[in-house]
Amino acid sequence: MIDSVILETGALAKAVTPDGGVKVIKLRDVLRAIATKHGLVHPSGDTFAAGELAWENREKALAVAIQAGRAANNNGGLVSVLAAAARPDVDWLILVLPERYKRGSTYGDVLKQVGALSGADGIDLDLVGVTLIGF
Repeated sequence: MIDSVILETGALAKAVTPDGGVKVIKLRDVLRAIATKHGLVHPSGDTFAAGELAWENREKALAVAIQAGRAANNNGGLVSVLAAAARPDVDWLILVLPERYKRGSTYGDVLKQVGALSGADGIDLDLVGVTLIGF
């Protein structure tokens, strides 16, 4: 799944507008075929921030989240991680997000935030791992 997403980073980059914004609908269009190919579906049930996860596969214990402009500044990336951790059937999260949003760093900032969260005392997230894929 990770390799399939990485192979599409060029197509994902086309969702970035000239002013640096990101069209999430275009990202979903590119990733939908990959998700279907790997047996991922829209999450069911009502858990914390379930809308932050785009797709999941319970048998593979995998979820995919898509972030854009609020990934770093509004902690959207962290909310996606917490949403995945809240799902008892998810062990792995693939978080797809832009390298930059408008004029600011996104990928690097979210990477630091997730690292700080995973290393924080007193926080034990029920995830095996989180993979960030930037475009």
